[in-house]
Amino acid sequence: MNRPATPPPQPNPADAIVISGTALYCAAGDHATGAWSAAMLNLGVAEPDTSVIAPRGNGNGSAPALVAPIGELQAQGLSGAARLAAMLRRAAARLPLDGIDMTRVLLHLALPPQASARGDAANDAALTAACREQWPRLPAENIRLTDAGHGLAGPLLAEARRALQESRWDAAIVGAVDTLVGKESCLELSAQERLMTYGDASGIIPGEGGAFVLLEKERTARGRGAPVHAVLAAVAHLPEPHAGAADRHPATGLPAAISNALAQAGLDAADIGGMVLSAGQEAVDSLELYQTTQQIWPWKISERQRLALQLEEIEPGAAILPDDPLPTNLRTYRAFGELGAATLPLQLVLAAEWFAVDRRWSGLGLAAPRRHVLVCETGDALHRGAVILSNPVPPEQTA
Repeated sequence: MNRPATPPPQPNPADAIVISGTALYCAAGDHATGAWSAAMLNLGVAEPDTSVIAPRGNGNGSAPALVAPIGELQAQGLSGAARLAAMLRRAAARLPLDGIDMTRVLLHLALPPQASARGDAANDAALTAACREQWPRLPAENIRLTDAGHGLAGPLLAEARRALQESRWDAAIVGAVDTLVGKESCLELSAQERLMTYGDASGIIPGEGGAFVLLEKERTARGRGAPVHAVLAAVAHLPEPHAGAADRHPATGLPAAISNALAQAGLDAADIGGMVLSAGQEAVDSLELYQTTQQIWPWKISERQRLALQLEEIEPGAAILPDDPLPTNLRTYRAFGELGAATLPLQLVLAAEWFAVDRRWSGLGLAAPRRHVLVCETGDALHRGAVILSNPVPPEQTA
């Protein structure tokens, strides 16, 4: 992909919107490093649930579905709204807010889609009360609740970024909680023949979790001595006319969103050093991702292989494997299952932690920190999102 003819003007770095705090609670616990390690190593926690028998993806009978709940919540017997409130409190308690005037904070909280079987568990009043209980100095009128059915990159992340750029708020908390491990959700997915059963390679693994990121202007964060985990370089959010139908219609939303985000940030596809993905659980997810990557990072024969062909060092008819240009990626569903509304906030936490891990490795002389990470929003949402986070480390330290 070529750079835009006229790269967008670079804003004053002090006015950049940054992630200055992160918090999560998922099957890997509530520490970002542990969650990142689980995702990077594909350490899944899913186990067969004998109470949920679903059709096999290959059409050969039925088997127990794989489910990835948070062990503590399962042991407590919590379900529905109680699980959401518990995840919210546990994640929110770890968000660093020292020195912030909570009356000047906007909270964007995403909820499970009302149209889904689990939508009834998302009780607005109960979750607002849980937010107020956790953050008693946060005025109720500062809380925005959003249905996750249309994606979150636009209605939550882009709006929070815009509000901070316009100085309507001093800080913004963007997050979500969701659970798909309840019987209602599992039965809904089973009826759609989308559950992954024991022994299958494709399908959805119901999971659950909650995650939050704290956004501020860089000058504000540094002024109160807060760490800068990542710079929010670009947010793009575009419709996917054929969500879940990549086998019948070429995917257009995600490629367009990624191209838009790259143009916003003035970057080439080759500048992306890592991707955090939620796609890939179902066959159509993998196909959508393949169609996307072929447009953004097309495979091509390497110069080394081209020269070998010219010198007849490769026999005619021999397989020619193109170099894989894809950035390193980690896929959240492999470790945590499907997290619904909580997926994008969790991905942002993991991407920010990736920079921190890189910096630790760099300090040991093992690798240079990557400059940019792409977070992709896919799934059942009617829109596709692409978010680019940039490493706050000065360029001379990442060369």
